Amino acid sequence: MATSRKKDSSKAKSPATFFEREPPQSIESERAVLGAIFLDPETFPKVLEIFNYNTENIFYYGPHQTIFEAMYEIYHTTQNKPDLQAVAGNLETKKLLSNVGGISYLTELSSAVATAANIGYYANIVIENALKRKLIEICSETINKTYEGQTPFKELADEAESNLFTVAMQRRTNPIYKLKDFIETFVENLEERIKNGEVLTGIPTGFQTLDEKLCGLQPSEMIVLAARPSVGKTAFALNIARNVAKTGEGGVLIFSLEMSKELLLQRLICMEGKIDGQIMRKAFAGKKIIADIVETSGRICDLPIFIDDTPSINVIELRSKARKHLYSNPEVKLIILDYLQLMSVHRRSESRQVEIAEISRQIKGLARELKVPILTLCQLSREAEKESAEPRLSHLRESGAIEQDADVVLMLYQDRKKEKEEPQIKDPLNVHLKIAKQRNGPTGIIDLSFHRRHQLFLEIGHFIEDEPSPSTISDEEEEDVFYRK
Repeated sequence: MATSRKKDSSKAKSPATFFEREPPQSIESERAVLGAIFLDPETFPKVLEIFNYNTENIFYYGPHQTIFEAMYEIYHTTQNKPDLQAVAGNLETKKLLSNVGGISYLTELSSAVATAANIGYYANIVIENALKRKLIEICSETINKTYEGQTPFKELADEAESNLFTVAMQRRTNPIYKLKDFIETFVENLEERIKNGEVLTGIPTGFQTLDEKLCGLQPSEMIVLAARPSVGKTAFALNIARNVAKTGEGGVLIFSLEMSKELLLQRLICMEGKIDGQIMRKAFAGKKIIADIVETSGRICDLPIFIDDTPSINVIELRSKARKHLYSNPEVKLIILDYLQLMSVHRRSESRQVEIAEISRQIKGLARELKVPILTLCQLSREAEKESAEPRLSHLRESGAIEQDADVVLMLYQDRKKEKEEPQIKDPLNVHLKIAKQRNGPTGIIDLSFHRRHQLFLEIGHFIEDEPSPSTISDEEEEDVFYRK
Protein backbone atom coordinates (compact mmCIF):
# COMPACT_ATOMS: atom_id res chain seq x y z
CA MET A 1 0.00 0.00 0.00
CA ALA A 2 3.06 2.24 0.01
CA THR A 3 2.78 5.38 -2.06
CA SER A 4 4.87 8.37 -2.92
CA ARG A 5 2.03 10.63 -1.80
CA LYS A 6 3.15 13.93 -0.24
CA LYS A 7 1.29 15.84 2.42
CA ASP A 8 -0.03 19.00 0.83
CA SER A 9 -2.34 21.93 1.44
CA SER A 10 -5.32 19.86 0.32
CA LYS A 11 -5.29 17.97 3.61
CA ALA A 12 -8.60 18.40 5.42
CA LYS A 13 -8.48 21.03 8.09
CA SER A 14 -8.19 19.44 11.48
CA PRO A 15 -9.25 21.25 14.67
CA ALA A 16 -6.49 23.03 16.53
CA THR A 17 -5.87 20.94 19.58
CA PHE A 18 -4.89 22.16 23.00
CA PHE A 19 -1.66 20.17 22.84
CA GLU A 20 -0.93 20.76 19.13
CA ARG A 21 -0.56 17.04 18.49
CA GLU A 22 -1.22 15.07 15.31
CA PRO A 23 -4.94 14.16 15.39
CA PRO A 24 -5.96 10.46 15.35
CA GLN A 25 -5.94 9.10 11.81
CA SER A 26 -5.10 6.05 9.71
CA ILE A 27 -4.34 6.96 6.10
CA GLU A 28 -3.83 3.32 5.13
CA SER A 29 -7.28 2.37 6.44
CA GLU A 30 -8.79 5.23 4.47
CA ARG A 31 -7.03 3.95 1.33
CA ALA A 32 -8.29 0.45 2.02
CA VAL A 33 -11.92 1.62 2.32
CA LEU A 34 -11.85 3.64 -0.89
CA GLY A 35 -9.95 0.91 -2.73
CA ALA A 36 -12.48 -1.73 -1.62
CA ILE A 37 -15.36 0.43 -2.89
CA PHE A 38 -13.63 0.79 -6.25
CA LEU A 39 -13.06 -2.97 -6.27
CA ASP A 40 -16.70 -3.72 -5.38
CA PRO A 41 -19.04 -0.68 -5.55
CA GLU A 42 -21.84 -2.81 -4.01
CA THR A 43 -20.09 -2.40 -0.65
CA PHE A 44 -20.74 1.37 -0.54
CA PRO A 45 -24.10 1.06 1.32
CA LYS A 46 -22.37 -1.05 3.98
CA VAL A 47 -19.76 1.66 4.49
CA LEU A 48 -22.49 4.31 4.79
CA GLU A 49 -24.19 2.18 7.44
CA ILE A 50 -20.97 1.87 9.46
CA PHE A 51 -20.49 5.64 9.18
CA ASN A 52 -24.12 6.02 10.38
CA TYR A 53 -24.81 7.93 7.15
CA ASN A 54 -22.47 10.77 8.11
CA THR A 55 -20.37 12.08 5.25
CA GLU A 56 -18.68 15.21 6.63
CA ASN A 57 -15.07 15.10 7.87
CA ILE A 58 -14.95 11.30 7.98
CA PHE A 59 -11.61 11.03 6.19
CA TYR A 60 -8.57 12.86 7.58
CA TYR A 61 -6.62 13.10 4.32
CA GLY A 62 -8.28 15.84 2.22
CA PRO A 63 -8.19 14.07 -1.18
CA HIS A 64 -9.76 10.99 0.41
CA GLN A 65 -12.64 13.08 1.77
CA THR A 66 -13.14 14.65 -1.67
CA ILE A 67 -13.20 11.21 -3.33
CA PHE A 68 -15.68 9.88 -0.76
CA GLU A 69 -17.98 12.88 -1.25
CA ALA A 70 -17.92 12.23 -5.00
CA MET A 71 -18.85 8.59 -4.34
CA TYR A 72 -21.74 9.69 -2.15
CA GLU A 73 -22.99 12.22 -4.70
CA ILE A 74 -23.00 9.57 -7.42
CA TYR A 75 -24.75 7.04 -5.19
CA HIS A 76 -27.26 9.48 -3.72
CA THR A 77 -28.07 11.66 -6.72
CA THR A 78 -27.85 9.37 -9.72
CA GLN A 79 -28.28 5.98 -7.99
CA ASN A 80 -25.35 4.73 -10.08
CA LYS A 81 -22.50 2.61 -8.76
CA PRO A 82 -19.58 4.71 -7.48
CA ASP A 83 -16.98 2.88 -9.56
CA LEU A 84 -13.65 4.32 -10.67
CA GLN A 85 -14.87 5.69 -14.00
CA ALA A 86 -17.94 7.37 -12.44
CA VAL A 87 -15.90 8.96 -9.66
CA ALA A 88 -13.24 10.18 -12.08
CA GLY A 89 -15.92 11.71 -14.29
CA ASN A 90 -17.60 13.41 -11.34
CA LEU A 91 -14.32 14.91 -10.11
CA GLU A 92 -13.32 16.01 -13.61
CA THR A 93 -16.65 17.81 -14.05
CA LYS A 94 -16.06 19.74 -10.85
CA LYS A 95 -12.39 20.35 -11.78
CA LEU A 96 -11.21 18.48 -8.67
CA LEU A 97 -9.55 15.47 -10.31
CA SER A 98 -6.07 17.00 -10.28
CA ASN A 99 -6.51 18.01 -6.63
CA VAL A 100 -6.86 14.38 -5.56
CA GLY A 101 -3.85 13.15 -7.54
CA GLY A 102 -5.46 12.56 -10.91
CA ILE A 103 -6.63 9.31 -12.48
CA SER A 104 -3.32 7.71 -11.53
CA TYR A 105 -4.08 8.03 -7.80
CA LEU A 106 -7.60 6.68 -8.24
CA THR A 107 -6.11 3.69 -10.06
CA GLU A 108 -3.57 3.28 -7.27
CA LEU A 109 -6.42 3.19 -4.72
CA SER A 110 -8.27 0.53 -6.68
CA SER A 111 -5.17 -1.66 -6.35
CA ALA A 112 -4.70 -0.90 -2.64
CA VAL A 113 -6.55 -4.05 -1.54
CA ALA A 114 -6.85 -7.50 -3.01
CA THR A 115 -10.42 -8.08 -1.80
CA ALA A 116 -13.35 -6.07 -0.47
CA ALA A 117 -14.12 -8.69 2.18
CA ASN A 118 -12.45 -6.71 5.00
CA ILE A 119 -14.04 -3.36 4.20
CA GLY A 120 -16.02 -3.40 7.46
CA TYR A 121 -12.85 -3.72 9.52
CA TYR A 122 -11.16 -0.75 7.84
CA ALA A 123 -14.35 1.36 7.81
CA ASN A 124 -14.65 0.95 11.58
CA ILE A 125 -11.09 2.20 12.04
CA VAL A 126 -11.85 5.25 9.87
CA ILE A 127 -15.02 6.20 11.78
CA GLU A 128 -13.36 5.62 15.17
CA ASN A 129 -10.61 8.09 14.29
CA ALA A 130 -13.12 10.57 12.87
CA LEU A 131 -15.12 10.54 16.11
CA LYS A 132 -11.95 10.95 18.17
CA ARG A 133 -11.10 14.02 16.12
CA LYS A 134 -14.62 15.31 16.73
CA LEU A 135 -14.13 14.86 20.46
CA ILE A 136 -10.92 16.86 20.28
CA GLU A 137 -12.76 19.60 18.41
CA ILE A 138 -15.56 19.73 20.98
CA CYS A 139 -13.13 19.83 23.90
CA SER A 140 -11.05 22.52 22.21
CA GLU A 141 -14.13 24.67 21.60
CA THR A 142 -15.20 24.21 25.22
CA ILE A 143 -11.75 25.23 26.45
CA ASN A 144 -11.78 28.33 24.23
CA LYS A 145 -15.27 29.37 25.35
CA THR A 146 -14.30 28.80 28.97
CA TYR A 147 -11.28 31.09 28.63
CA GLU A 148 -13.39 33.73 26.87
CA GLY A 149 -15.74 33.78 29.85
CA GLN A 150 -18.77 34.98 27.87
CA THR A 151 -20.94 31.87 28.32
CA PRO A 152 -22.54 31.02 31.70
CA PHE A 153 -21.11 27.85 33.23
CA LYS A 154 -24.37 25.88 33.28
CA GLU A 155 -25.05 26.62 29.64
CA LEU A 156 -21.46 25.77 28.74
CA ALA A 157 -21.57 22.45 30.62
CA ASP A 158 -24.90 21.46 29.07
CA GLU A 159 -23.66 22.31 25.57
CA ALA A 160 -20.54 20.20 26.09
CA GLU A 161 -22.54 17.26 27.44
CA SER A 162 -25.03 17.49 24.60
CA ASN A 163 -22.24 17.57 22.00
CA LEU A 164 -20.49 14.61 23.61
CA PHE A 165 -23.75 12.68 23.65
CA THR A 166 -24.27 13.46 19.96
CA VAL A 167 -20.83 12.09 19.12
CA ALA A 168 -21.51 8.96 21.17
CA MET A 169 -24.80 8.43 19.33
CA GLN A 170 -23.03 8.67 15.96
CA ARG A 171 -21.27 5.43 16.78
CA ARG A 172 -24.60 3.65 17.12
CA THR A 173 -25.68 2.64 13.67
CA ASN A 174 -29.35 2.58 12.75
CA PRO A 175 -29.54 0.61 9.52
CA ILE A 176 -32.38 1.10 7.05
CA TYR A 177 -34.36 -2.05 6.35
CA LYS A 178 -36.67 -3.16 3.61
CA LEU A 179 -40.02 -4.49 4.82
CA LYS A 180 -39.23 -8.07 3.93
CA ASP A 181 -36.09 -7.91 6.09
CA PHE A 182 -38.03 -7.60 9.35
CA ILE A 183 -41.71 -8.30 8.71
CA GLU A 184 -41.37 -12.01 9.51
CA THR A 185 -39.75 -11.27 12.88
CA PHE A 186 -42.40 -8.64 13.61
CA VAL A 187 -45.28 -11.05 12.95
CA GLU A 188 -43.61 -13.80 14.99
CA ASN A 189 -43.15 -11.44 17.97
CA LEU A 190 -46.76 -10.27 17.66
CA GLU A 191 -48.04 -13.84 17.58
CA GLU A 192 -45.90 -14.67 20.62
CA ARG A 193 -47.30 -11.69 22.54
CA ILE A 194 -50.87 -12.67 21.68
CA LYS A 195 -50.19 -16.29 22.61
CA ASN A 196 -48.77 -15.23 25.99
CA GLY A 197 -51.53 -12.70 26.60
CA GLU A 198 -49.12 -9.75 26.56
CA VAL A 199 -50.97 -6.54 25.75
CA LEU A 200 -48.38 -3.93 26.78
CA THR A 201 -45.57 -2.53 24.68
CA GLY A 202 -44.47 0.06 27.25
CA ILE A 203 -43.87 0.34 31.00
CA PRO A 204 -46.95 -0.80 33.01
CA THR A 205 -48.35 1.76 35.43
CA GLY A 206 -50.04 -0.80 37.67
CA PHE A 207 -53.50 0.53 36.75
CA GLN A 208 -55.06 -2.09 34.50
CA THR A 209 -57.54 0.02 32.55
CA LEU A 210 -55.01 2.81 32.02
CA ASP A 211 -52.44 0.27 30.81
CA GLU A 212 -54.97 -1.24 28.41
CA LYS A 213 -55.71 2.14 26.86
CA LEU A 214 -52.11 3.40 26.73
CA CYS A 215 -50.46 -0.02 26.24
CA GLY A 216 -48.15 1.15 29.03
CA LEU A 217 -45.96 4.26 29.16
CA GLN A 218 -44.14 4.28 25.84
CA PRO A 219 -40.40 5.02 25.51
CA SER A 220 -39.47 8.47 24.16
CA GLU A 221 -42.89 9.88 25.00
CA MET A 222 -43.77 12.91 27.09
CA ILE A 223 -46.79 12.06 29.24
CA VAL A 224 -48.44 15.00 30.99
CA LEU A 225 -50.43 14.48 34.21
CA ALA A 226 -52.40 17.63 34.93
CA ALA A 227 -54.66 18.62 37.84
CA ARG A 228 -55.65 21.48 40.08
CA PRO A 229 -53.77 21.74 43.42
CA SER A 230 -54.53 19.12 46.11
CA VAL A 231 -56.35 16.74 43.76
CA GLY A 232 -53.59 14.11 44.06
CA LYS A 233 -51.30 14.38 41.04
CA THR A 234 -48.13 13.85 43.10
CA ALA A 235 -49.72 10.91 44.92
CA PHE A 236 -50.85 9.35 41.62
CA ALA A 237 -47.36 9.76 40.13
CA LEU A 238 -45.85 8.13 43.25
CA ASN A 239 -48.32 5.24 42.91
CA ILE A 240 -47.04 4.69 39.36
CA ALA A 241 -43.40 4.97 40.51
CA ARG A 242 -43.97 2.39 43.26
CA ASN A 243 -45.78 0.02 40.89
CA VAL A 244 -43.04 0.23 38.25
CA ALA A 245 -40.26 -0.32 40.80
CA LYS A 246 -42.04 -3.19 42.59
CA THR A 247 -42.85 -5.16 39.44
CA GLY A 248 -39.21 -5.18 38.37
CA GLU A 249 -39.95 -3.32 35.13
CA GLY A 250 -37.15 -0.86 35.88
CA GLY A 251 -36.00 2.00 38.05
CA VAL A 252 -37.66 5.40 38.41
CA LEU A 253 -35.94 8.78 38.62
CA ILE A 254 -38.03 11.51 40.31
CA PHE A 255 -37.28 15.22 40.07
CA SER A 256 -39.32 16.77 42.87
CA LEU A 257 -39.40 20.57 42.79
CA GLU A 258 -42.34 20.87 45.18
CA MET A 259 -41.71 18.34 47.94
CA SER A 260 -38.63 17.21 49.83
CA LYS A 261 -37.31 13.69 49.52
CA GLU A 262 -38.40 13.03 53.13
CA LEU A 263 -42.02 13.91 52.36
CA LEU A 264 -41.99 11.68 49.27
CA LEU A 265 -40.55 8.84 51.36
CA GLN A 266 -43.29 9.36 53.93
CA ARG A 267 -45.94 9.08 51.24
CA LEU A 268 -44.35 5.92 49.82
CA ILE A 269 -44.36 4.33 53.29
CA CYS A 270 -48.02 5.31 53.75
CA MET A 271 -49.18 3.75 50.47
CA GLU A 272 -47.01 0.63 50.81
CA GLY A 273 -47.92 -0.12 54.43
CA LYS A 274 -51.44 1.41 54.32
CA ILE A 275 -50.42 3.60 57.24
CA ASP A 276 -52.33 6.77 58.10
CA GLY A 277 -50.21 9.71 57.00
CA GLN A 278 -51.61 11.95 59.73
CA ILE A 279 -50.29 9.59 62.40
CA MET A 280 -46.82 9.68 60.82
CA ARG A 281 -46.83 13.47 61.00
CA LYS A 282 -47.53 13.47 64.74
CA ALA A 283 -44.77 13.33 67.30
CA PHE A 284 -46.25 10.27 68.97
CA ALA A 285 -47.34 6.87 67.71
CA GLY A 286 -48.02 3.49 69.25
CA LYS A 287 -45.58 0.60 69.19
CA LYS A 288 -47.71 -1.18 66.59
CA ILE A 289 -47.56 1.79 64.20
CA ILE A 290 -43.80 2.20 64.69
CA ALA A 291 -43.30 -1.51 64.02
CA ASP A 292 -45.39 -1.21 60.83
CA ILE A 293 -43.35 1.80 59.69
CA VAL A 294 -40.06 -0.02 60.29
CA GLU A 295 -41.29 -3.15 58.54
CA THR A 296 -42.62 -1.17 55.55
CA SER A 297 -39.40 0.81 55.31
CA GLY A 298 -37.49 -2.45 55.04
CA ARG A 299 -39.73 -3.59 52.20
CA ILE A 300 -39.24 -0.48 50.07
CA CYS A 301 -35.65 0.45 50.91
CA ASP A 302 -34.22 -1.55 48.01
CA LEU A 303 -36.70 -0.32 45.40
CA PRO A 304 -34.85 1.33 42.47
CA ILE A 305 -36.42 4.75 43.08
CA PHE A 306 -34.08 7.75 42.87
CA ILE A 307 -35.07 11.24 44.04
CA ASP A 308 -33.62 14.65 43.25
CA ASP A 309 -35.39 17.35 45.29
CA THR A 310 -33.48 20.38 44.02
CA PRO A 311 -35.98 23.30 44.20
CA SER A 312 -36.43 25.52 41.13
CA ILE A 313 -34.13 23.36 39.02
CA ASN A 314 -33.72 24.77 35.54
CA VAL A 315 -34.13 22.74 32.39
CA ILE A 316 -30.40 22.64 31.63
CA GLU A 317 -29.61 21.19 35.07
CA LEU A 318 -32.39 18.63 34.69
CA ARG A 319 -31.14 17.45 31.30
CA SER A 320 -27.59 17.18 32.61
CA LYS A 321 -28.55 15.28 35.75
CA ALA A 322 -30.87 12.94 33.85
CA ARG A 323 -28.18 12.07 31.29
CA LYS A 324 -25.57 11.39 33.95
CA HIS A 325 -27.92 9.31 36.07
CA LEU A 326 -29.12 7.13 33.21
CA TYR A 327 -25.54 6.52 32.08
CA SER A 328 -24.63 5.21 35.55
CA ASN A 329 -28.04 3.59 36.23
CA PRO A 330 -29.30 2.09 32.96
CA GLU A 331 -32.02 0.23 34.85
CA VAL A 332 -34.01 3.50 35.05
CA LYS A 333 -36.94 3.19 32.65
CA LEU A 334 -39.13 6.10 33.77
CA ILE A 335 -38.53 9.75 34.71
CA ILE A 336 -41.08 11.74 36.73
CA LEU A 337 -41.00 15.54 36.91
CA ASP A 338 -43.06 17.22 39.67
CA TYR A 339 -43.93 19.73 38.39
CA LEU A 340 -43.36 21.66 35.17
CA GLN A 341 -44.49 25.16 36.22
CA LEU A 342 -41.95 25.22 39.07
CA MET A 343 -39.05 24.85 36.63
CA SER A 344 -36.98 27.77 35.46
CA VAL A 345 -34.93 28.53 32.37
CA HIS A 346 -31.30 29.62 32.36
CA ARG A 347 -32.19 32.87 30.62
CA ARG A 348 -35.22 35.03 31.25
CA SER A 349 -37.62 35.44 28.32
CA GLU A 350 -40.10 38.17 27.53
CA SER A 351 -42.96 36.15 29.04
CA ARG A 352 -43.58 33.10 31.19
CA GLN A 353 -45.49 31.50 28.32
CA VAL A 354 -42.35 31.55 26.18
CA GLU A 355 -40.33 30.05 29.04
CA ILE A 356 -42.86 27.24 29.60
CA ALA A 357 -42.85 26.50 25.87
CA GLU A 358 -39.05 26.20 25.95
CA ILE A 359 -39.16 23.92 29.02
CA SER A 360 -41.81 21.72 27.40
CA ARG A 361 -39.80 21.42 24.18
CA GLN A 362 -36.65 20.51 26.13
CA ILE A 363 -38.48 17.82 28.12
CA LYS A 364 -39.86 16.27 24.95
CA GLY A 365 -36.40 16.34 23.41
CA LEU A 366 -34.91 14.71 26.50
CA ALA A 367 -37.45 11.87 26.34
CA ARG A 368 -36.46 11.17 22.73
CA GLU A 369 -32.76 11.51 23.52
CA LEU A 370 -32.82 9.10 26.47
CA LYS A 371 -35.53 6.84 24.99
CA VAL A 372 -37.54 6.69 28.23
CA PRO A 373 -41.03 8.02 29.02
CA ILE A 374 -41.09 11.22 31.04
CA LEU A 375 -44.19 11.66 33.21
CA THR A 376 -44.49 15.42 33.59
CA LEU A 377 -46.83 16.82 36.22
CA CYS A 378 -48.57 20.05 35.37
CA GLN A 379 -51.11 22.42 36.89
CA LEU A 380 -54.47 23.24 35.36
CA SER A 381 -55.67 26.83 35.31
CA ARG A 382 -58.52 28.09 37.50
CA GLU A 383 -60.72 28.08 34.40
CA ALA A 384 -60.97 24.31 34.81
CA GLU A 385 -63.04 24.93 37.95
CA LYS A 386 -65.07 27.84 36.64
CA GLU A 387 -66.31 26.57 33.30
CA SER A 388 -67.24 22.96 33.95
CA ALA A 389 -66.59 19.91 36.10
CA GLU A 390 -64.54 18.28 33.35
CA PRO A 391 -61.21 19.91 32.39
CA ARG A 392 -60.12 20.39 28.79
CA LEU A 393 -56.78 20.67 27.01
CA SER A 394 -57.20 24.43 26.85
CA HIS A 395 -56.99 24.49 30.66
CA LEU A 396 -53.32 23.50 30.67
CA ARG A 397 -51.73 26.39 32.49
CA GLU A 398 -49.57 29.06 30.84
CA SER A 399 -48.81 27.55 27.46
CA GLY A 400 -50.41 25.72 24.55
CA ALA A 401 -46.96 24.26 23.82
CA ILE A 402 -47.53 21.63 26.52
CA GLU A 403 -50.57 20.32 24.66
CA GLN A 404 -48.61 20.32 21.42
CA ASP A 405 -45.47 18.59 22.74
CA ALA A 406 -47.18 15.95 24.88
CA ASP A 407 -47.84 12.52 23.39
CA VAL A 408 -50.36 11.74 26.13
CA VAL A 409 -52.26 14.14 28.40
CA LEU A 410 -53.91 12.76 31.55
CA MET A 411 -56.12 14.92 33.78
CA LEU A 412 -57.13 14.18 37.38
CA TYR A 413 -60.26 15.90 38.62
CA GLN A 414 -63.22 15.59 40.96
CA ASP A 415 -66.87 16.10 40.11
CA ARG A 416 -67.50 19.67 41.29
CA LYS A 417 -71.28 19.26 41.17
CA LYS A 418 -71.19 16.36 43.59
CA GLU A 419 -68.82 18.28 45.83
CA LYS A 420 -71.38 21.07 46.17
CA GLU A 421 -74.16 18.60 46.87
CA GLU A 422 -72.03 16.60 49.35
CA PRO A 423 -69.64 19.12 50.91
CA GLN A 424 -68.49 16.78 53.68
CA ILE A 425 -64.97 15.40 53.31
CA LYS A 426 -64.98 11.73 52.38
CA ASP A 427 -62.25 9.14 52.28
CA PRO A 428 -61.89 7.55 49.81
CA LEU A 429 -62.70 10.22 47.25
CA ASN A 430 -64.07 9.45 43.83
CA VAL A 431 -61.64 10.88 41.29
CA HIS A 432 -61.75 10.82 37.51
CA LEU A 433 -58.68 10.27 35.33
CA LYS A 434 -59.31 11.68 31.88
CA ILE A 435 -57.20 10.60 28.91
CA ALA A 436 -57.57 13.96 27.19
CA LYS A 437 -55.04 13.31 24.44
CA GLN A 438 -53.31 10.26 23.05
CA ARG A 439 -51.57 10.28 19.71
CA ASN A 440 -52.01 6.58 19.05
CA GLY A 441 -54.99 5.43 21.06
CA PRO A 442 -58.42 6.13 22.53
CA THR A 443 -59.39 8.94 24.84
CA GLY A 444 -61.91 8.74 27.65
CA ILE A 445 -62.41 8.73 31.42
CA ILE A 446 -61.33 6.17 34.05
CA ASP A 447 -62.89 6.17 37.53
CA LEU A 448 -60.51 5.96 40.49
CA SER A 449 -60.81 6.04 44.27
CA PHE A 450 -58.27 8.10 46.19
CA HIS A 451 -57.55 7.03 49.78
CA ARG A 452 -56.05 10.25 51.15
CA ARG A 453 -54.91 8.78 54.45
CA HIS A 454 -52.76 6.22 52.67
CA GLN A 455 -51.99 8.32 49.55
CA LEU A 456 -53.24 5.31 47.61
CA PHE A 457 -55.10 5.26 44.30
CA LEU A 458 -57.24 2.27 43.36
CA GLU A 459 -59.02 1.67 40.10
CA ILE A 460 -62.80 1.30 40.15
CA GLY A 461 -62.66 -0.11 36.66
CA HIS A 462 -65.16 1.97 34.71
CA PHE A 463 -64.02 3.46 31.42
CA ILE A 464 -66.18 5.83 29.39
CA GLU A 465 -64.66 6.24 25.96
CA ASP A 466 -65.09 9.45 24.01
CA GLU A 467 -67.56 9.29 21.15
CA PRO A 468 -65.77 8.34 17.90
CA SER A 469 -65.99 10.77 15.01
CA PRO A 470 -68.53 9.96 12.25
CA SER A 471 -65.68 9.00 9.91
CA THR A 472 -64.62 6.11 12.14
CA ILE A 473 -66.17 2.68 12.53
CA SER A 474 -66.67 0.68 15.70
CA ASP A 475 -64.30 -2.02 16.93
CA GLU A 476 -66.94 -4.68 16.11
CA GLU A 477 -67.36 -3.37 12.56
CA GLU A 478 -63.60 -3.14 12.08
CA GLU A 479 -63.13 -6.68 13.38
CA ASP A 480 -65.89 -7.94 11.06
CA VAL A 481 -64.28 -6.25 8.06
CA PHE A 482 -60.90 -7.75 9.02
CA TYR A 483 -62.16 -11.30 9.17
CA ARG A 484 -64.29 -10.96 6.01
CA LYS A 485 -61.12 -9.92 4.19
